[in-house]
Amino acid sequence: EQRRDDEPQLPPPVASAPPSGLRAIARGADLGDALHKALEGWDFAADPSNRVRDALRPLGLEGSGPRQPHVDDAVAIVAAGLTALAALPIRCGERELVLGAIPDRLRRAEWEFHLPLAQVRPERVLELIARHGELPRESTRGLRLRDAAPGGGFLKGFVDLLASDGTAWWVLDWKSNHLGDAPEDYAADRLWPAMAGHHYLAQALIYVLALHRQLRHRLGGNYRYDTNVAGAAWIFLRGVDSGQGVWTWKPPEALVLALERELLGDQP
Repeated sequence: EQRRDDEPQLPPPVASAPPSGLRAIARGADLGDALHKALEGWDFAADPSNRVRDALRPLGLEGSGPRQPHVDDAVAIVAAGLTALAALPIRCGERELVLGAIPDRLRRAEWEFHLPLAQVRPERVLELIARHGELPRESTRGLRLRDAAPGGGFLKGFVDLLASDGTAWWVLDWKSNHLGDAPEDYAADRLWPAMAGHHYLAQALIYVLALHRQLRHRLGGNYRYDTNVAGAAWIFLRGVDSGQGVWTWKPPEALVLALERELLGDQP
């Protein structure tokens, strides 16, 4: 899980046109944490305004200020963005997930997992991604693993949201990164540099690996990767109010199995 270092708190750059919507909201790790707080436990159906107000109030970011000069009512802007997220179709291959349409029993916030790492060799993992990932080369430029531990050990993580479309399960992660002031800056094809440069691609792989192991353990002989795993969705929240900001990927099964052998050896 990665939150506080998603982006540094920097003054807004000079822009040719004022940002609008969620792109105008203050930047910084504290704002990212506030958005996570507002989303955690929300059912994607009720009006999120009170949750948003409770999250923004301690930061003094409910209205206009030096950190968000183009904002009049931050609570209304963020609540509208989260409402748009709830109705936004999240697609990966032939699968589609609409968060506002799934029942509580198919949704789990802050899903905790543990992986018993046998070893971590970053160069070997990158080799596996290149061999099995079916990704364009430019999408992995600059990719490396964070906090590699050659000696192994237990890896503990939290997935922001685990959700199912009724058949297959998704891992979802919320990102508050500011990638630009225009809605098109959050188009799917523009998200790859952030995914590789901030280690999110490796993070997505680890999350899918953890989901794969959990489902295989629970379903036993009925488990099928193709059927039961939908993929990973990284949601760049500043783009959702314009129908953008959604990155999805289902790692090929061959990559997940090769990564499992490399990182975990024969451990169950």
